Amino acid sequence: MSNITLFISYFYFIFFSVFGSGIFFCRIVKISIIKVSFGIVGIIGIFFLTFISYLTNFFFSHNFIHNLIILIPCLLFISYQFLKFKTFLKKKFINCFLISLLFIIGLFLSKNNEDFGYYHFAYISNLTESKIQFGLANFNSGFGTQSSIFYFSSLLYLPFVNYFLVNSHSLLILIFANFFFLDNFFFKRRNYHNFIKILSLFSFVFVNLFFWRIAEYGTDRAGQIVVFIIIIIFLSNLIKKSYSDDNIKILLILVCYVLSFKSYFLIYIFLVPLIYKNYSNSLNIFFQQNLNLLILLSVFLFSYFAVNIANTGCIVYPLSFTCFYSFFWSVSSDAVIALNKWFELWSKAGATPNFTVDNPGEYLQNFNWVFNWINKYFFTKMSDTLAGLILIIIVFLFLFRSNHSKKKKIIF
Repeated sequence: MSNITLFISYFYFIFFSVFGSGIFFCRIVKISIIKVSFGIVGIIGIFFLTFISYLTNFFFSHNFIHNLIILIPCLLFISYQFLKFKTFLKKKFINCFLISLLFIIGLFLSKNNEDFGYYHFAYISNLTESKIQFGLANFNSGFGTQSSIFYFSSLLYLPFVNYFLVNSHSLLILIFANFFFLDNFFFKRRNYHNFIKILSLFSFVFVNLFFWRIAEYGTDRAGQIVVFIIIIIFLSNLIKKSYSDDNIKILLILVCYVLSFKSYFLIYIFLVPLIYKNYSNSLNIFFQQNLNLLILLSVFLFSYFAVNIANTGCIVYPLSFTCFYSFFWSVSSDAVIALNKWFELWSKAGATPNFTVDNPGEYLQNFNWVFNWINKYFFTKMSDTLAGLILIIIVFLFLFRSNHSKKKKIIF
């Protein structure tokens, strides 16, 4: 019983420290927490702690002392800020805390991701034992695909609980995202657009039906949840045909953050020009007024790519055209090309943990892989998700169209 109490106490130590970090960063970049969901503040807090983790690992290992020095001031800051909160801010904060109580059981029921033993834990453990090292991908190819999740998780290596809470990152993202969705649906003002309210509720249902297994998160699911939030904020402002400075800042932070989860999230960088295109004020004025935010985001991305280069010699591993093979620690070109082909083979159902096709080269040519991919991927993982998605859409259409019709009749 005492171990469970200690475990939960440490989780909420992390939970409140993340909030303190988020509010502190919002103060730095002048984001009004009065207008922002506390779910967003929590995710910004994770981003800021991740940013600190990247910077400090260039000089220090993330041992107990380092992590407590980072987290305790954040806890003290949120404690001080809570006393200054207005009544409605305290209610928002307490509501988010109450939602966390519904998910705390996930700490006990979920197991580790299948890649945790392969390289996730090894990477996190290395961060807690030493500062930045060069050429790690030569020893374990998994070290070439670093994620910002590992850097945040390394801060959760704490006395008594040791490594047992390093996977709570996924649960924190799930809690903050759920509060954001519910906040949009239940607590927004009456003139908040109905489409965004319904989309937020839809996202809440989808995430909790399909992303409820924390063990499946790895470095993918948490990033996908953040993408849900980005799309909702983006569409919300697109409907209003204007972007406030706060929303621009939040979108830029979330886009930069999601880019650091995994290499394939780089496709979401296309949102940046779309955000600017729909920004109603002068970009020059925005740059001048928010130079500190732009510098911080630039340093964050520079740190992320610098770690990639330190691990592999590549800016984006394993894209060979981004690699510098002249560094003495660089992964060889043959190894980069081989891993690139392996990832392609895996994504096209030519390889699993227990199976590899006989002729990978021939299998990947033209569209030879399509039939096998449909059998092994589409009619298992993808078809189940699509069926569930269609069912949710049908239920939502039935519920909200019928309510909309009744409202029309009453008005008539």
